[in-house]
Amino acid sequence: MIETKERSSSEELILSEDAVVTMPVTNTPVPPKKESRFRRKRSRFLPFLGIYALILCLVCVGLLIGFANYLTEYEARTPNKALNEYIEWIKNKNFDAIYTAAGFSETVFNGKQDYLQYFERIYAGSPDEIILRERPTTDQNSKQYSVYFDDKRVDIVNLIPRQDDSGWIVVPQLTYHSDCVVYAAPEIRITVNEQELSLLGITGTAKQTDIFNGLHDSEYYPAVHAYTLSGFLNPPSIEALTLSGEVCQVVTDPKKPNTLLVIAPSSDEKRAEQERLGIDAAFTYAKFIARDAGRNTLLKLIYKESELYDSIRNFSNAWFSKHDSYEFKNVRVHDIVQFTQEDFSCEVEFEPYYTTEEKTYKGEPVHYRIVFLKKEEQWQIISLTPVADHNTSTTTDNSQATTTSTTQ
Repeated sequence: MIETKERSSSEELILSEDAVVTMPVTNTPVPPKKESRFRRKRSRFLPFLGIYALILCLVCVGLLIGFANYLTEYEARTPNKALNEYIEWIKNKNFDAIYTAAGFSETVFNGKQDYLQYFERIYAGSPDEIILRERPTTDQNSKQYSVYFDDKRVDIVNLIPRQDDSGWIVVPQLTYHSDCVVYAAPEIRITVNEQELSLLGITGTAKQTDIFNGLHDSEYYPAVHAYTLSGFLNPPSIEALTLSGEVCQVVTDPKKPNTLLVIAPSSDEKRAEQERLGIDAAFTYAKFIARDAGRNTLLKLIYKESELYDSIRNFSNAWFSKHDSYEFKNVRVHDIVQFTQEDFSCEVEFEPYYTTEEKTYKGEPVHYRIVFLKKEEQWQIISLTPVADHNTSTTTDNSQATTTSTTQ
């Protein structure tokens, strides 16, 4: 017999094929995966590394800029910087830069344009090479250099430190024009470089004895004043006018360097009269020396209160060779100078020829400088001086030549 064991109702439910079993579920979080210590340190180091690199770059850039500025300032403080700069100014004719850098002080007769004109004259031309050669000097605070255009020295400059100790500066050694003396009547208005002397308080000194000679009493000379002018970088520009505004000639004295003569204006008629008087005086004197004119004939032309009058009265011309006739050729009157309406001087040149029964011979060329003063309304000679160098060329522009010849 077969026994059958009974099952409980609950077991039947669990084991039933169609049963649905419900299981309770709990929300338990999954624990995070732990990060390693190395990964955490690396993530923190990279930003700091970037900031450090940026700061380091900024520091390096700052150091480079500072070093570059230091080199620039150091180069600016070296002599070569100033010397090379000066050479470039000369090459480019940048005389404004030379004027400004050197800090020249302007004077009454030397303004900025005068300084620029001076540099244009000193540094004229375009050399192939400009060289600065150091010169020996005992000054410990400066150096001196010669400026050469190729092989020609044109200037001397000084290299001196700047007052603010910021480097060096090149200052040219200015060479001033020689002093000049201007002779003129006291009433003449003289301007120098467009500056009127009277407005500058510059007055002349009575110097008529420098111009005239031969009288026993110098008080009879017409008044002539001398003006000494100095401190010019360039030859001065001198002009002169009378009180009425007439233009006077300003000429260079051919026998005295750096001496200027202010000639009073004259008409063609007066000039012709002065030439005639000069020729008459020169011919009469030459004829008296050659025993072709009497003593009294010459004395009538000479002022009695003069040394020349006394000399002619005591002069013996017995030594001159006898001849039958004479002739004066190639007569020339030049260098007529008149300071006032009471004086004038001129130079007369000619060639004398003398004829005897046998032949004609040429005498020594004659060259006289004759000075006239107006005395008692007549022009009279106060001095007649032979000029040794009869070939001296005329330097004034009032020279005139004549073709006058006298024959007897």
